[in-house]
Amino acid sequence: QWLRDRREQLAADAPLSVRLAVWSAFVAAGLLVERLLLVALEDAGFVISAGVCACIGGGLLEVIRPPLPTREERDRGAMLTDEFLAFAADRLARGGRCHERDIVAAFRRYYP
Repeated sequence: QWLRDRREQLAADAPLSVRLAVWSAFVAAGLLVERLLLVALEDAGFVISAGVCACIGGGLLEVIRPPLPTREERDRGAMLTDEFLAFAADRLARGGRCHERDIVAAFRRYYP
């Protein structure tokens, strides 16, 4: 189920076994890169500061990333869109002027 949700770009938590496998792969890759940089640059302080800066950058990207909707939120949005389209076909006419508040109030009266 979580893989289907991910393909549909919905929020889903991976099973613990998958998370553990990904975590261990990234830890192994991080240790390998750390050792290679330490051999190439011979400056442990620089390698540690580069790793810390990379972690801060990755954390910042994770914080500013917009959250994915859940399956329930997506289904509710689709239902509201269908209901509004039915309302618009029945009650709205092209032309004229009105305020968004008036449309929202009429829509709420249409679906009590």
